[in-house]
Amino acid sequence: MTLTVKDPLGDHFKAFEAIEERTIDSSYAAIRVDGRAFHTLTKSMEKPFDFRFVQAMNAAARAAANAYHNVAFAYVQSDEISFILYRGSTGYPFNGRTQKLITLAASAASAAFAVSLERVDLESPPIFDGRIISLDSAIEVENYLSWRRLDCMKNAVSSCCNALFTQEELHGRTTRERQEMLQGTVFEHIDDGLFYGRFVCREVFEKTGPGGEIAQRHRWIVIPGDRKHAGSLIAGLPSV
Repeated sequence: MTLTVKDPLGDHFKAFEAIEERTIDSSYAAIRVDGRAFHTLTKSMEKPFDFRFVQAMNAAARAAANAYHNVAFAYVQSDEISFILYRGSTGYPFNGRTQKLITLAASAASAAFAVSLERVDLESPPIFDGRIISLDSAIEVENYLSWRRLDCMKNAVSSCCNALFTQEELHGRTTRERQEMLQGTVFEHIDDGLFYGRFVCREVFEKTGPGGEIAQRHRWIVIPGDRKHAGSLIAGLPSV
């Protein structure tokens, strides 16, 4: 015997949810999560770069990327992570419902970041917010990454300058001028992973089982986010 329970109140509010829901079906998409008020959160950390923070961002990227079956790779810079997704033969997770896609990335990143820095005395709990962008082609993916990489380079130069010079010395200076100010200082050569950002991508490896059988597995690795690596990753995007 089947028991049918009417839920007019639930139906009423689910109708509102349906009105607010947006879906995507583009060939590719970028989910970008940003640390909320991280300048305050990380006030006690080393400047301009704290490698505990860098490792926590990498861990957050790995964890959130692992939450989806169709993340091609992630790009990490400063306090933000961009996840590049492809539609695939079965479409996007959650039937492309953007609220679900965004909140999964933000919550997974927040949890992994907090675990990575559990021994650090942070000013407040780490929280990421997020947004999603439809990308219709691999060229649009490339353009999106170029935009975020330029932002990373600008942020890296500004962070190094802020650690060495006063606001009066930096006032009105362009990014190029600030980069010239770093010549001859300890930050003349900024680590590639900090200057260009970092890609978190899959690496396939073979694992031997207890019976001698060999199986292919994958793990997430971190590589510099320069144009050369970007080109290789974009060339390897699944065709959709």
